[in-house]
Amino acid sequence: SGAGGAVAIAEIVKACPLLDDFRFSATRTDKEGCLSIAQALLTLKSLKTLDLQDNSFSGKAGSLLAESLRGQSLLVYLNLRDAGLGADGTSLIIGALMDTQQRLEYLDLSGNDMESEQAEELSTLLQCPHMSGLKDLSIDDNEIGSEGATFLADGVK
Repeated sequence: SGAGGAVAIAEIVKACPLLDDFRFSATRTDKEGCLSIAQALLTLKSLKTLDLQDNSFSGKAGSLLAESLRGQSLLVYLNLRDAGLGADGTSLIIGALMDTQQRLEYLDLSGNDMESEQAEELSTLLQCPHMSGLKDLSIDDNEIGSEGATFLADGVK
């Protein structure tokens, strides 16, 4: 969609405060466009499903996305596969999920350059009571290594 399309879609999102299902995936939108989408998501409070895979939510866009997740207490489906978060952005997302205590059933953080540190953070999140309903976790195509795998094994006991 490019940055222009993302900016236009962000305006639509802002005009729909009761939106509960938003899919903006595989658009391969750049940082500028993703920043507009992340800002628009801050206006929503009733999302149940959010799919942002295959985009570029790095830097400020990732920070705003994490902030927007803190306001989504109803969220059960979160797909951030190949969202360009990087290790730092993934940490911010995991922290937001920890703080908000959504009852996620589906979480995909694949392909975001997650390392062992983020695997340890994810392990801590998985041990939280509010994550007991998680049915599907995808974290493939990351760099967690053996140490990260050990952390995750502890988290899913």
